[in-house]
Amino acid sequence: MEESDHIVRMRLLLQAWQTPDICALREQCDSALTRVRFHHSLRRRWQEVRALTNIYEAAYLSRWEGSPISTSDLRDLTMREGPHEAGTLTTGEQFALGIWRSQWHVMTLMPPLNRTPTTRPASQPALPNLVAGLHRDITSLLATSGYVERSRIAVPASPRRLAHVLSYVTGDVPAVVSAAAVWADCAAHPLFEPGSRSVGAAVARWILTVRGTDPTGVVTVSKLSATDPQRVARIVSGWAAPDHSYAHDVLAFFLSSLIAGVDDALDIALSVQAGHPRQ
Repeated sequence: MEESDHIVRMRLLLQAWQTPDICALREQCDSALTRVRFHHSLRRRWQEVRALTNIYEAAYLSRWEGSPISTSDLRDLTMREGPHEAGTLTTGEQFALGIWRSQWHVMTLMPPLNRTPTTRPASQPALPNLVAGLHRDITSLLATSGYVERSRIAVPASPRRLAHVLSYVTGDVPAVVSAAAVWADCAAHPLFEPGSRSVGAAVARWILTVRGTDPTGVVTVSKLSATDPQRVARIVSGWAAPDHSYAHDVLAFFLSSLIAGVDDALDIALSVQAGHPRQ
């Protein structure tokens, strides 16, 4: 019996994980993540930094999804008083706010930093519920305005596709490999419409945080996806190709994205510490 596509892809990812150039990137990434982990700005104001990271990640994802919005504009939208009235917002603003809600959702599931003896870890939902909940967040305002039919919300393209994504999350593999596989698969084979890329990126961020690769939860994962669209499009199309030839490139891109996300995290942390949130 031939191996299923998702099993082949994971096997190739694990092979690529051990190649010399990927190992070199892993070392760079580990070093960068360590710099964030012990950054002095996170000792007391980690919640503010996480909250601002949500805005940056959501703005990057909005751009990758085809609805660009600046971080300052998105931040202004999130700070409006009262519930957002979908009818007063553009479709792009509705989409961006929904993506931001999904990032906030992920943040609520992150283990707290600087725990005290009375700190309780966040309760983690069942994986299918998490994935469905993220898509509900993303499409919440779009559904209210009638742009997305409610019957399409949190309904995967196929049970088989959802099973593949969940297998990447639950497999006994390094967290970065798991997160990269979810990220690539949700982009290459849309699990939901709209917003599959954003669901995959949100799950990837969740994996990296709850499994301890980025316990701070302040590292963005989508900066390169937003700023290097030609490269990411090539990698995503390669993941979808029948020869599965892009497993190595997926890991290289995802590790590079995390390294870029560390630079973001340090800038955001310093801006929060200075009292001048980065724009």
